[in-house]
Amino acid sequence: LHMASSIVGWVIGKGGQRIRDLMEESGARVWIDQENLGKMDPRIVYVSGHRKNVDSAVYLLQKLVAQTPTDPSASNQNTLLGLKSDSSLDPGIVPSRPS
Repeated sequence: LHMASSIVGWVIGKGGQRIRDLMEESGARVWIDQENLGKMDPRIVYVSGHRKNVDSAVYLLQKLVAQTPTDPSASNQNTLLGLKSDSSLDPGIVPSRPS
């Protein structure tokens, strides 16, 4: 998955608590690659585990992204999050495509 760099900190939470809670609830392992990328590049989100756990984690990530605080003066959440909306998922998460 790809996630807008502008929301990664919020999804991870203070001291990583939000992402740890998500992993505990889903049973999947989730990590966000933030190295070797430009400041505004989308972050790669990796999810691993049994299929039902991965599906649960992706669903919970979508819910978290939907709850991300946004700037009320922004006219378009996709612009704010810096993502193209070519996915059926939430605007903050788009599926990774093989290179």
